Amino acid sequence: MELSFKKASAEILPSGFTNHREYLKALYDHIRNQRKRYSYVRFSEELGLGSCQASRVIILGQRRITEKTAIKMAKAIGLRNTERRYFLEMVKANRSKDKQEQEDNVAALVNFKRDLATTPEVAKQLFLFSEWYHGAILELVRLKESVHTIEWIREHLQFQVAPKKVEESLNMLQEAGYLVWNVKTYRFEVKQVAIESLKEVQQVAAVGYHTEMIQLAKDSIVQVDQNNRFIISATVATTPEMKKSIFRDIEALCDKIIAASDGDPRKKTEITQVNFQAFPLAASQAPSLHWKRKTKDEGKS
Repeated sequence: MELSFKKASAEILPSGFTNHREYLKALYDHIRNQRKRYSYVRFSEELGLGSCQASRVIILGQRRITEKTAIKMAKAIGLRNTERRYFLEMVKANRSKDKQEQEDNVAALVNFKRDLATTPEVAKQLFLFSEWYHGAILELVRLKESVHTIEWIREHLQFQVAPKKVEESLNMLQEAGYLVWNVKTYRFEVKQVAIESLKEVQQVAAVGYHTEMIQLAKDSIVQVDQNNRFIISATVATTPEMKKSIFRDIEALCDKIIAASDGDPRKKTEITQVNFQAFPLAASQAPSLHWKRKTKDEGKS
């Protein structure tokens, strides 16, 4: 029996993705694997776009989706409630060119994902990775010399955070079960450590959390003393197998660093952020979609 469009749509959900093109491609591939002679023209028809190649052009990033088209597609797919709102917000986030609007849309994606969380642990981690300073505050209060007041925490963060944001973070960290206030010592007790994102959290968390960390890393180049930071990079030619090996090596090194940080927090004196990245710059086969990057001279009159 041939897989119906509605059934396939129920098996591949938007909340598993952070890019609408990847979601649509996954949905198309899922149907095509089980339907003979399934085409992008047929996929476009079932998405309510008419008998054309529109779905392929959208997936390749050669055409932007308007809000009206996104609503039409969500209805055709059969998306409802939070999954529908998540899809529409995902389209909006990838369509926006304004940095602040992009950040707002990413925050909305994280909130929707939290509503769809399969376990309490996933929901807690989605909160933790929603802002860079949540993890920094959690680690900071573990230090022996730390003073557990809003003002002290704010003053000892490397980058400025408003007092209200620090207070909200402490409250949410308590609600999530990461911190417990000890009325006898007037200090927080950390109940969970070694922060590393769960597989279900990684995709949506990466969009906001890692984008913010990359921006902080850029700021640190000019704001942090060179003796207190370390930067290294390499541009190399690889095979697909080599690239996967690099990913595994980076993951292993990250695990090693996290393991080394375990132990008595009273011996620690500072919080260090360690970022790893690996992404394509060029290939022998031309990419179907070229990323747009704002140059230094762009926008100058």
